Amino acid sequence: MGGEVESLETPSAPRPARGTETIVLVEDDKAVRFLAALLLRRQGYTVHSFGDPLRALEAVERMDPPVHLLVTDVVMPKMNGQALATRFTALRPNARVLYTSGYTVNVIVHHGVLKEGSSSSPSRTLSKTSRAAYARRSTSRRSATRGRCFDANRLNGTGPP
Repeated sequence: MGGEVESLETPSAPRPARGTETIVLVEDDKAVRFLAALLLRRQGYTVHSFGDPLRALEAVERMDPPVHLLVTDVVMPKMNGQALATRFTALRPNARVLYTSGYTVNVIVHHGVLKEGSSSSPSRTLSKTSRAAYARRSTSRRSATRGRCFDANRLNGTGPP
């Protein structure tokens, strides 16, 4: 009884820099779209979210520049993510693309949605911190990451480099 009390809190990882860029989010699953938009907005991003790729393209045509990042599901009705990205980058050539999917890369490549070698495992399972960090990296780097898929485990440090 007069001893020291141990803290139950664990040290937290450093917070990623907050975003200020504009993101277009296209996801056909309403719950996933809502959560992704909420998490990105909480990190400071302006997010325009759409459940339909064609409506997203119509809106992007009317948006005042700049749009910094397209976050798109790979497998959607009407148009897959790669086709959307192609049309989107024709409208916004300086924007970056981040693919997400609930499917494994093998399934996506096997069905021809993305070409083999164009991706690291796309993932929908990004935590709040890792999703914000990915958006931060995607909007701030000028490297060759445009049009690539990313593995959430690599981002949060739990997967191979």
